[in-house]
Amino acid sequence: MKTVSVVLCTYNGEEYLSQQLDSILNQSYMPSEIVICDDCSVDGTIELLKQYQQLYPFIKIYKNAKRLGFKKNFEKAASLCTKEYIAFADQDDVWTNNHLQILVDSIGDYYLSCGNSLFVDEKLKSLGFTMCKVKSIDILPKEEKFLYPLLYNGNFFQGACMLVKREFLNIVFPIPDVCKYHDSWLALSASIFKSITFTKDVICYYRQHSSSITAKAKRIYFPNDIVSSRHIEGNLDICYVLCDRYDIKSQDVKKIIGDYQHYCMLCEMKEPLEALKVRFKLYKEIYLTDSYLLFFPRMVHWLLTRARKIAF
Repeated sequence: MKTVSVVLCTYNGEEYLSQQLDSILNQSYMPSEIVICDDCSVDGTIELLKQYQQLYPFIKIYKNAKRLGFKKNFEKAASLCTKEYIAFADQDDVWTNNHLQILVDSIGDYYLSCGNSLFVDEKLKSLGFTMCKVKSIDILPKEEKFLYPLLYNGNFFQGACMLVKREFLNIVFPIPDVCKYHDSWLALSASIFKSITFTKDVICYYRQHSSSITAKAKRIYFPNDIVSSRHIEGNLDICYVLCDRYDIKSQDVKKIIGDYQHYCMLCEMKEPLEALKVRFKLYKEIYLTDSYLLFFPRMVHWLLTRARKIAF
């Protein structure tokens, strides 16, 4: 039987924390330990955690001496785990009771497995769409091609729905500064090794509220083209770090770096028709990996942004 550590990072999370802890403690596949790192909460979070610890001794609580931020806090908490597999949890979500069972069953020989989530409001009422719907996962490339959508369209591997092998963390830590989110780095790294899988089963209720650390409530809940100058520059840096960290000779990564360099050139083009020709070629090579459905809405979006003279 696989042993699982659950990593939970807290910061002023008293309001919703009990619901999340109860959902973790009511799993059909029980974790062997729960490792909690608190990032200097000033509300009743620590007191609440200690109440749970008295009832469940396998809960381990660590309080940071100074604020680390959620990315470094997750990295610290994961490094304190002792079990074979590690699942990540957010303090304000709620897991389905088969959350861990589905991830354990699906991970197989992969480094990382991830499930789907249902968007809900503060009172856990469904908002009517899942992460699959928001990110158009139904028409993304096959598993061995996950690197492309991750770098071109944004991360859809949600940390709160992840299970990873502990040995994998020895490879990917520390998380580089150029990567803002721990789950993005884990997904990118697992994709480099072609050791990542995704299931569309809903395993988490993804709570949307104004006080979320990652500003969940401000997200745009529909598929959109986020290939902008800012996106290009940030992900070009990540590509370089991936190459340096893993000594990558992959043609996929080299191609992505070349494409981003072309995008930077496009931003400087003053002739719209010439830019459109280059853009069309890049879309054909990048976005149409498995589905022609991606091409048309993004091309329309680009034409509209061009008309409004917005850098893309």
